[in-house]
Amino acid sequence: MMTRLETRRAFAASEIARTAMALFAERGFHAVTVEEIAEAAEISPRTFFRYFPAKEDVVLLEQRRMQERLVDAFTARPTEEPPITALRNAYLATSDVPANRRKAVLQHNRVRLDVPAILARGYGEDVFGNDAIVDALASRMGVDSVHDSRPAIAAAVMAAAAATAFDRWLRTTGRGNPADAVGVALAMVESGLRSMDTPSD
Repeated sequence: MMTRLETRRAFAASEIARTAMALFAERGFHAVTVEEIAEAAEISPRTFFRYFPAKEDVVLLEQRRMQERLVDAFTARPTEEPPITALRNAYLATSDVPANRRKAVLQHNRVRLDVPAILARGYGEDVFGNDAIVDALASRMGVDSVHDSRPAIAAAVMAAAAATAFDRWLRTTGRGNPADAVGVALAMVESGLRSMDTPSD
């Protein structure tokens, strides 16, 4: 559970990001300066940089929070659920977008897709940067993530499949629930990873 200070900081970051994303959607990412974001959010540029190292981090905020939710969803899965199955179900839960939020999700992520550098950075963080999910997966598998590469491999494969499916949903129809597309993608790779559900000798 977050402290009161952490909650206030998270709320402030969300408000700055909401303002920035509206400007990006209206004028394009590269056409908006930090100074303009700060003015619209009624803060100073210095305050902006207390929350975000750069403009790119504003766009990646929601993705990073989704990664945190993924870890929470995974650790909350029933203990009797096999590791790979639990990770799949965590992805399905966190990629579920209610119909009344899909327009906002599309708008937010279209900004990310329109800037190749942000897209590449976000993909790298999704696939290779989520050490917390690797450690949680290793714990459920009963192995050491430092000496056993299987949790990192499984996490990277599942993340790549989920991220690709989600981005395809954004780029193509944007209709329906992205969790359905993610579920299809994970089913393609899950059978190959199921051997990891059985502890090694």
